[in-house]
Amino acid sequence: MRHWLEEWLRDHVAGNVGAKTFERYEDIVRNRLIPAFGRLRLRQLEPRHIRAFEKQAQSQRRQRVRADGSIADLPPLTAQTVKHYHRVLSQALKAARMERLIDRNPVDDVKAPKVDDVEMRILDQVQTGALLDATAATPI
Repeated sequence: MRHWLEEWLRDHVAGNVGAKTFERYEDIVRNRLIPAFGRLRLRQLEPRHIRAFEKQAQSQRRQRVRADGSIADLPPLTAQTVKHYHRVLSQALKAARMERLIDRNPVDDVKAPKVDDVEMRILDQVQTGALLDATAATPI
């Protein structure tokens, strides 16, 4: 899997998307998908592996090392983030199927995480004034 994901980034994504999109795809592939699936052969990846990865991502707390060396405890990933990972993996495996490297795309057999609709909260006039006052001394 590792080799295919790296090849997919290099040969199928780079040059076909904007710089920021490529940067995001590369981050997902290198920091999420390769650590999760990189040890498997491309043909070994099954829907159960994908479901386990997505379930774990949405349930386990994460840690990040701060610049000062301390550890920050982070919440699990949101369904929206995991759905994006799901989409990127699906695209990589669709390309592998088109290249005849696999017979089927195992992501097709995994339901993407459901993202709950959240009602947008809009600041009223008083809150907007308070926000502008609070940020008056900043470059924002």
